[in-house]
Amino acid sequence: MHNYRYFKENLPKDIARAKRSNKLLNVALIDLDSFKTINDNLGHGLGNKVLIAVAKALQELFHRPDDKNIRIGGDEFVLIFMSNDIDSARNMITLAHNHINDAIEVVLSNTGLVCTNSIGVKFIQPGDTADFDTTFKLIDDALYKVKRSGKNGVYGFGGTLES
Repeated sequence: MHNYRYFKENLPKDIARAKRSNKLLNVALIDLDSFKTINDNLGHGLGNKVLIAVAKALQELFHRPDDKNIRIGGDEFVLIFMSNDIDSARNMITLAHNHINDAIEVVLSNTGLVCTNSIGVKFIQPGDTADFDTTFKLIDDALYKVKRSGKNGVYGFGGTLES
């Protein structure tokens, strides 16, 4: 799995590739809710199992050559993929949100702890002007809208995505 530096260096290339393909580029920032509680109460070993389960869940859904699953640090991941339209992108992101929660639930079964995920998304249209800093700020802002509204959801510029 790639890291933050890879994300920063490659997002402009992904934006250019999506424009050339006349596709929508979808960039999602994923943060695990209450992850610190797992590490604090059950140890880093179980925390690592949760992170591995999240990475596998993303790889199961997003495995095309242009799809990117990136762990940018701690319990934060970035997902980058192209789609033909916003509706199909929303469907995939909602599927990812649910698939991640299911994978975490399997790891945490019988522990009494719950960990969910919150996702902030930016849909970049082929004609949009986008750069790394602006895109990262927008997905971070979207993520924190979810966090402030109770966590365990998805928000994208274009509005709330039901999950």
